[in-house]
Amino acid sequence: MRVRTTHRAYHLLTGPVNAAPVLPAPVAWRCASLWWPYDRAWLVATEIDGYATYLGAGHAAIDAVLADPTLDAVAAHPTTPLDPSYG
Repeated sequence: MRVRTTHRAYHLLTGPVNAAPVLPAPVAWRCASLWWPYDRAWLVATEIDGYATYLGAGHAAIDAVLADPTLDAVAAHPTTPLDPSYG
């Protein structure tokens, strides 16, 4: 299904998160820009013109991401600019 917003058009896919690596007809430069489970326990968002991916979740999930040495992650706050390079 295709979902449109004011400035974007998205392909809406549903299924288990572990199916994401085997999406049909992958294109190397495309990636999921919004991940949101049915229970809405967390949200992962990557603006396609931005440089960062954001996680909205409970403290335990965010702490786990920040503690993982294989991930390049920093805490963001409501006052953190979405893209500091614009300033």
